[in-house]
Amino acid sequence: METALVDIRKRRRMPYFLLVLAILLGALHLPIGGGVTISQKTTRYTEPIQSDGTIDYVTALNRELSQGVTRENNAAVLLVLAAGPARVDEAALRELGLEGLPPRNAYFIPLEKPRRPAGSTRPALDDAMTPWTAHQQPRLAKWLADNRAALALAFQASLKTRYYFPLVCSRHPRRIVEATSATWSFGATLGQALLVRAMNRAGEGDIRAAWQDILAVHRLGRLVGQGKTIILLLHGLILDGLAVHGTARLIETGGVTAEMAREMLADLDALPPHVPMSVGLDLDRLIPLENVLLIDTYGVPNGGVPGSPVGPPLLTRSSLDRGQLLQHWNDLFDQAVAAMAAPTPRARLAALQAVADSQIKLAKETGLEILGWRLLGWAGRGPFTRGVWAFGAFYINATISAAEAAEKSSVELTLQRVCLALAAYRADQGEYPEKLQALVPRYLPSVPPDALAERPLGYFRENGGFAVYSVGEDRQDETHPQAGQKGKGDDVAVRVGPVRRPG
Repeated sequence: METALVDIRKRRRMPYFLLVLAILLGALHLPIGGGVTISQKTTRYTEPIQSDGTIDYVTALNRELSQGVTRENNAAVLLVLAAGPARVDEAALRELGLEGLPPRNAYFIPLEKPRRPAGSTRPALDDAMTPWTAHQQPRLAKWLADNRAALALAFQASLKTRYYFPLVCSRHPRRIVEATSATWSFGATLGQALLVRAMNRAGEGDIRAAWQDILAVHRLGRLVGQGKTIILLLHGLILDGLAVHGTARLIETGGVTAEMAREMLADLDALPPHVPMSVGLDLDRLIPLENVLLIDTYGVPNGGVPGSPVGPPLLTRSSLDRGQLLQHWNDLFDQAVAAMAAPTPRARLAALQAVADSQIKLAKETGLEILGWRLLGWAGRGPFTRGVWAFGAFYINATISAAEAAEKSSVELTLQRVCLALAAYRADQGEYPEKLQALVPRYLPSVPPDALAERPLGYFRENGGFAVYSVGEDRQDETHPQAGQKGKGDDVAVRVGPVRRPG
């Protein structure tokens, strides 16, 4: 078990967008053989079928994701009204019932992020991540005033129960790999802005209003995750991380009373759960499935993307066993989804590693001289009759990175709860406890474990504040100043400094 986890950490981390590149490159070197029968075992969806015989995955997904969504319960509607229609496809606006929005209105004005470029007069994100007052940051105060209407809409959006933004593809037949969701960044950007407002409210002493904005950031994270792609799920985790950061800064003001801390813990308990990362993986399988269908219909054009009508095909329909390939991709994703159902974080990551290793083994057995995560420098060095196995390994390795992010986010949320319990203890006792066990049972029913390392959480007091942390998968304590251990730097820590009263 430990060996597998160390191997996970040694793997190169690839940006998620390279997954699509991997699929497209892998499509150039596929097994040879038969044809495609449309069924759940091969194409996953069986309808609607487009004029060229391929599955319209864009429409199928939009139907699925929009079930139960109305204009009244859809957070995406308010987020578009807040951010404006400039980057939204007209077809998406029509489906959301927002066609005809004026191009210029009181729409959201973003911050410079993270640092202000030379010559810019706009405030930067770095100016706003700790409690501040209008006197200290007059430009930020003006920015908040200019965005008052947009932030009110974003807050109201966080109170909705659903999030649906239609996938849009301008070409016909539709291709999911080309479909875009223009609000991918809306939720994260507006959530970030709500955190900036929370920091202002904290700086001005309105702790309860600041907490409501932090809660709104949490809620937006869960709503955006209803888009169910891995990218949108990762956006949701980013918003949770911002909210945890905001909570730590709120505690540093010294204004969180024991009663407030208990109310905050109850608020966290009432939040809806995140959509599991396994759901995003299950949905993202449609990208490779669609590419196989495009090859089945068009072959692979010379220098083009599968399904593009340009150039003579490098591979013809008769050169591929498309049915076998579709079943392989589905089997691979089914294995990965099942791995994510393991009972503990370490077991989940180890099971995903085993799936990736099985693909690497297949690649090696068929004569490939590459590993799943190496995309460049391999042309001409080996037969490509089964290159899909190597790209399957690459895909699962990238999925491991997303799974690790989800596990670390879950730990951060646990640490946030411990921080609030510590704030309540300090409000009652005048100082933070020497050990976390002192929080039980008055402030916490029990001290939660370090889920990543399967051991107790780390904790120590420092300079009037504290740090609470997980030592991560490598079980090396790189946070405590006296631990002296060196690992991969994968500790997950929340630090709260001494009381700093703004003003």
